[in-house]
Amino acid sequence: MKQLQFTAFFIFLFLANSAFCQILERNIIWLPNKVEKINENNFELLYFSNAVYENLSTGLPYYHEQFKMITSNNNAQIEIITTNYEPVPTSQLKNILNNSSIPNEINFNSFVSFSKKKPLVELSFIPLRKNKNNGTIERLISFSFRIIENNIQNKNNKSRTYASNSVLNTGKWQKIKISQTGIFKLTYTQILEMGFQNPSKIKVYGNGGKALSVQNNIFRNDDLVENPIKFENGTDGIFNSGDYILFYAHGPVYWTYDKTRDIYFHTLHPFSDESYYFITDEGGSSKQIQTLAIETNSPNVTVNTFDDYQFHESESVNFLKSGKLWVGENFNIILSHDFGFNFPQIVPNEQVKFAAAVYGRSSVNNTFTFNIDGANVGTSTIAPTQLTSVSSNYANSDLFIKNFTSSNSNFNVSITYNKPAQGGEGWLDYIDMNVRKNLNLQGGQVQFRDIKSVAPANYAEFQISNANTNSYVWDVTNPISPYIVPTTLNGNILSFIAKTDTLHEYIVFNGTMFYNPVIVGEVANQNLHGLPATDMVIVSHPDFISYANSLAEFHRNNDNLSVLVTTPSIIYNEFSSGSPDVTAIKDFMKMLYDRAGTDTSLMPKYLLFYGDGSYDNRHNFSTNTNFI
Repeated sequence: MKQLQFTAFFIFLFLANSAFCQILERNIIWLPNKVEKINENNFELLYFSNAVYENLSTGLPYYHEQFKMITSNNNAQIEIITTNYEPVPTSQLKNILNNSSIPNEINFNSFVSFSKKKPLVELSFIPLRKNKNNGTIERLISFSFRIIENNIQNKNNKSRTYASNSVLNTGKWQKIKISQTGIFKLTYTQILEMGFQNPSKIKVYGNGGKALSVQNNIFRNDDLVENPIKFENGTDGIFNSGDYILFYAHGPVYWTYDKTRDIYFHTLHPFSDESYYFITDEGGSSKQIQTLAIETNSPNVTVNTFDDYQFHESESVNFLKSGKLWVGENFNIILSHDFGFNFPQIVPNEQVKFAAAVYGRSSVNNTFTFNIDGANVGTSTIAPTQLTSVSSNYANSDLFIKNFTSSNSNFNVSITYNKPAQGGEGWLDYIDMNVRKNLNLQGGQVQFRDIKSVAPANYAEFQISNANTNSYVWDVTNPISPYIVPTTLNGNILSFIAKTDTLHEYIVFNGTMFYNPVIVGEVANQNLHGLPATDMVIVSHPDFISYANSLAEFHRNNDNLSVLVTTPSIIYNEFSSGSPDVTAIKDFMKMLYDRAGTDTSLMPKYLLFYGDGSYDNRHNFSTNTNFI
């Protein structure tokens, strides 16, 4: 998990009328220091009227103001014209939380935001500086500025399209879950046992196990998407007893090729250890997997080896009991940990790529040493942190990457924390290992890719050994829309030609081994996509749903509000393919917001969470307060 700094926001905004041509003036009214309790300790904070503390751990106040824009574009900036300063009284500096992060010059930050789809230009800055001539800490007492609005539209601001109704609105539905990626099997008998009356019309819906992006402009599928399946009907050609369907499903771990570092890195889903899919026999014929057209271009590359990878990440420690950052093995009393990796069919003397992310907490430089199969491959140095400062990182990190050659298929990785004499503590975040393997069909199914064959105008012939007449290849580059790849079998070599100007993901299988999904249970019909505009949304944990309904009725009767009560799992089903994902709740609210157009009366006004939160979204221990 990549580092995510914990930030507390206490924002009080005041809105000003826009005046985009004239020069505007502001005075900052400084007041006596205020006292805040942080981690059970009292700290003094510099303070002025309407101060905002965007990062309470630094203790530095922000000036924040918004201005309505004249036009409906999204490009504007604020130009500072004059500034006036005075020294901060020594008595107010004496006990403040942190003055070491006060900059030499003020960074006046302006940007465009939107409120109810109306553009605003915002100004934000810390009104303090350290005079570079004499080192005196000074505070801004007044300034003048003007707003410059540029008539430039954002061409990338594309609106989303939403389904008028969810597919879950009608029919019978069952929810299943998986924890790994590959070809899955559901038998005719299993389909009947789930209560479906029309097995020949069975369908699989789901959007894969990838976490939703927090960025609104990154594409995500709306509602559940039907995935293509393959019917294995036996010799009679009719789907009945003894038959089964096959479908490709992606687990919660995704791998991405880093072109700059020339290595594949993995990413875990931050909220779930499983991916979820949905089964139904509602509607017409099933969507069946299609076969790609035969590639007629001659290959200029032959591929009989491929990139494979494995990872280790335990996610057992959260430094601050807050945020998404989790790390694993602790290096304190035990200073060395060993990890094993096994890669059958490895290509001898090809480069092995090793990456490890580590954290260290010490007042001085501290280091980790990495040994693989008894040989030292390098050392990682981690910068010191200020142990007594609440504004410093709790621990600093380093990403160690090393390439080496080996003929071994088994690797013993030993990581040692070289604890300084002044004291320290270390943690392992994750390990990624990349190798080259022979493209050999072993174990029933093998997923493969090859970055070496990727180049403009390249066509590669992939040659898979140990295949037979029951072997198939699917292109699973898009995990919710796989295709059958046409192949040729010559002896035990299964081959196909493909254009490789971009990186593709494939899976080959021979019918001897498939994964089995776990049946979660029946899903009641639901239709958040079909809801009308609502004033208030209450998202309640199921344990508190009766209390949430009582509160909703109160607001309906006393405030004349339209109120919807729902649960997180209902939202997840339609907006994150059933996986717990906080962004799904945001996307649901955005749908209501987007559908309102420019009519502010139709926009949602209130969102209430009824429950209790936890920093731990994945571990189900008895005292966990994860009731959102």
